[in-house]
Amino acid sequence: MGSTLDPPRGGNRGSHRIAPLVLLIALLGGAAAPAWAGRDAKAWTAQLQATVAELRAARWAAGKALAQKGLDDLARHLAPGRSAGSAVAMFLMGRAVGAAGLGEEEEALWDWQLAQQLDPRLERWDLEEFGSAGRFLDAHRLRGGARAEPDLPRCAELPGATPPVKRWAGQPSIPGGARTLRLPARVEIEVAVGTDGAVSWPRIRKAGPLETVTLAVADAMRGWRYAPADRDGVPVACDYLLTFELRFGR
Repeated sequence: MGSTLDPPRGGNRGSHRIAPLVLLIALLGGAAAPAWAGRDAKAWTAQLQATVAELRAARWAAGKALAQKGLDDLARHLAPGRSAGSAVAMFLMGRAVGAAGLGEEEEALWDWQLAQQLDPRLERWDLEEFGSAGRFLDAHRLRGGARAEPDLPRCAELPGATPPVKRWAGQPSIPGGARTLRLPARVEIEVAVGTDGAVSWPRIRKAGPLETVTLAVADAMRGWRYAPADRDGVPVACDYLLTFELRFGR
């Protein structure tokens, strides 16, 4: 989408925002550090700090690439733990900032919405340090943002309408850590299916137990396309619950 990254007037940047370094320390600190399989959490911390440094300098492509590398590393090595969601959310936010800086607004919004759900503490991050990209994301906070999600009916509750029909759906890439741990999972994500059949506004209804699986499913779902819901020959936008189950045989 080609439009300015500046938020609309009235964007909410309240006094509850805290400095990024303070939040970073809180997310990384002490006993809450994420569990790794054969990895030192210090390496993850250094990679995250390098990602933030690139984004602060408005090197959007480099920052986005580092964020993706962090997510790939987490997919291979992260195990369940109290801060596993924070680990994924932090790098996902970095990918969102990079995408916003590059003008990839739909991609940025998708990642930013998911990141805030995986760790609501990101709501308190002061995004001003990321310039225009940060201001764009600031206008789309899940709580207090200037642009709220669309108020759509659920597809299953539309009287006299046919539900969306899947036209294309790529399969999620199962993270290596999930394969190693052989943890079954059921992921449910509700999305808005527009009149063009594209999906947006992901809302995690059921996740885990490994957050990297939830992200893998969400990444695949972002590219899914549908024939939209139809009522009397007219396409209708509505909310649709998408599910994915991961099982391992003996």
